[in-house]
Amino acid sequence: MKNLIPEKINRLYKTLDLASVKNFAAENPDTFVRDVENGQLLIIDEAQKVPALFDSVKAVVDEQRRPGQFILLGSTEFSKLTNIRESLTGKASRLRIFPYVCT
Repeated sequence: MKNLIPEKINRLYKTLDLASVKNFAAENPDTFVRDVENGQLLIIDEAQKVPALFDSVKAVVDEQRRPGQFILLGSTEFSKLTNIRESLTGKASRLRIFPYVCT
């Protein structure tokens, strides 16, 4: 995903594959999703690993009605996970991306 978003777009990529990042997100989900510059796109890879992030993302989107604040990525379909209570209905679009290979 980092390679698909043009560099001119102000973005921050965080992956929950790193234990330290995942632990911080789990302990401080509100701070995790708000720790961005004003207007910056936050890309969270493997978002399903910290279900509490979905509630925090919803709170930010409810406060700041600005499209394109977050891209949540995961290796599983979020709606199939029972630990994720917040579906973000009406606040999110879903796009299934099949394996991407750069040549």
